[in-house]
Amino acid sequence: MEDLDHNTWNKLVRDSEKVGYREGISDGREKNFQESFDEGYKQGFSNGFQFGRIKAITKIKNDDALKALPTRRGNCVICKDPTVKNQSNSFIIEKQTIDTNTEIETIQTFSQNKNTQKDYK
Repeated sequence: MEDLDHNTWNKLVRDSEKVGYREGISDGREKNFQESFDEGYKQGFSNGFQFGRIKAITKIKNDDALKALPTRRGNCVICKDPTVKNQSNSFIIEKQTIDTNTEIETIQTFSQNKNTQKDYK
């Protein structure tokens, strides 16, 4: 009888360890996904806000040339190169930030050059 109780106890311990391990893995994944989502959302909002600001300015200026510049989904690093999704989150965020800043600088330079050309006409 004592062996049966000992065996039952060992089985309960093993089963509890397995359940605890699975729950720990699941919680870790959820936390990682949530942190990644939060960071991506923050970055996406920031980029979208910057592009939206530029689009609004071009609309106010009624500048057709600037309106034609790609500011919608054309700057997604994963859309441009699907292999990027295999990289780390920090790599993707850094690459997205660099690409976004480069594109914003290009648009601003284009706008400034166009305005300078208007001043000379």
